[in-house]
Amino acid sequence: GGRGDRCGVLAANDRTIKLWSVGEERVGARLENTNREHGYDELRVPRLVGGAPQARARARATYAREHAYHVHSLSVCADGETFLSADDLRVNLWRLDVADRCCNVVDAKPPNMEDLAEVITTARFHPVEGHTLLYASSRGAVRLFDLRAAARCTRPSLVLDAAARRPPAPGGEDDAASFFAEIVASVSDARFDGDGRFVVTRDFLCCRTWDVRRAREPVHAAGVHDHLRPKLADLYEADRIFDKFEVCACRGDGAVATGGSPCGTQMLRRV
Repeated sequence: GGRGDRCGVLAANDRTIKLWSVGEERVGARLENTNREHGYDELRVPRLVGGAPQARARARATYAREHAYHVHSLSVCADGETFLSADDLRVNLWRLDVADRCCNVVDAKPPNMEDLAEVITTARFHPVEGHTLLYASSRGAVRLFDLRAAARCTRPSLVLDAAARRPPAPGGEDDAASFFAEIVASVSDARFDGDGRFVVTRDFLCCRTWDVRRAREPVHAAGVHDHLRPKLADLYEADRIFDKFEVCACRGDGAVATGGSPCGTQMLRRV
């Protein structure tokens, strides 16, 4: 949130979360008098003069290290007082003005780590409803939760899962095709649009738009890397199949922006 001509920025460095105050400050410059042509009697005491505005960042808060893994998601609640942070296995809820403790709302860590089947890939708050959040997983599912129902998010109010609705391939899939299908199904980013009616998701090969009021299937799906489908084995060997791409729903016009390989941004339009 902003205060005057300054704004607050949340950032994470590995497992440490900080709140920064960012804004422009007019920095004074010392004006020296080094003219000695007429002797030292003409010298004057240096003085400060107004300089050009410069961007400055000041740390306002450093939050407790409550994450065991790298923090990949930060999202501020619509109430302007709380935010969430997420790593591969946990989503925590914080108050902006309380730095020494948080509330764990999602814990995906199994009792035995050998039984780990999926990890959290991203988490976001609803832009309007402060009680609604989502998180996406490496298995391709996006789960929405209502914090009014329970303090711990164990039962989603809605699940968006394109993989669960995908018809089986004719004649079945061989082991290699099934293996790559699981990898590319991982949702690298998921976000609400401006008013929260739609959720936009991105996996390696596809960008989908979901209507949360009719969530049986996406209202729009656009292939992003169709030209790479025959090359999944090569991408796997080069570790490029694990590249993560973000997505952004533009306000008002139904456009979606996302990254592409090898580089660049693609603009997709929702129907």
